[in-house]
Amino acid sequence: MSFVKQTTNPAVYEFFAGRDPKGNPAWANDVNRSKPVLEWKNHLGSESITYIAPLRKYLLTTARLAENESNLPCNVLIFWESDRLTGPFRMIHYLSNWGPQGVKSHEWASNQGAGAWVKLTWPVPQRINKVRLFDRPSTGDWIRGGTLTFSDGSTEKLRAWLSNRAMAPGEVSFAKKTVDWLKFTVDAVDGEHAGLAEMEVYEAP
Repeated sequence: MSFVKQTTNPAVYEFFAGRDPKGNPAWANDVNRSKPVLEWKNHLGSESITYIAPLRKYLLTTARLAENESNLPCNVLIFWESDRLTGPFRMIHYLSNWGPQGVKSHEWASNQGAGAWVKLTWPVPQRINKVRLFDRPSTGDWIRGGTLTFSDGSTEKLRAWLSNRAMAPGEVSFAKKTVDWLKFTVDAVDGEHAGLAEMEVYEAP
């Protein structure tokens, strides 16, 4: 009962009020003195924050919906992380046009089975060590195996089948490599229209 009384009592709330001259977080009981822990003009929207205890990280998500803002071309969902509740926060994933990504019109689908391929290219070299692949939501086309080819001439085989209907990803981990493109080629597939709902490429730490 006392806990409920405290959480409904505005007088006990504290708000982040910026930083003191030494850079430490400052707090205030007056909401009018509050300051943002993260600021990016015209990019942030609805926010939520969660503490991930095993990682000892605060995970912040910010989302904006295009249907609510005339100047926004697509939905934007951004993930941020920090060691402290008050930041500084580091962007770890930017998801453009989130929501319809699992819809058929927003996936890669080919007009062939085995031999179909898709290529990702970056303007500057990237240091990577993992790729995740999600199968198409369609039940009739299921990738059973494939090969990743990189700009440095190396290749990696997809040894685990993808979960059908994009339920879970197939993952390929490898030693760190610096490349400016990668290509995924379908080696085996059920169906005649091989494709992917999503491809995730991870930056090496």
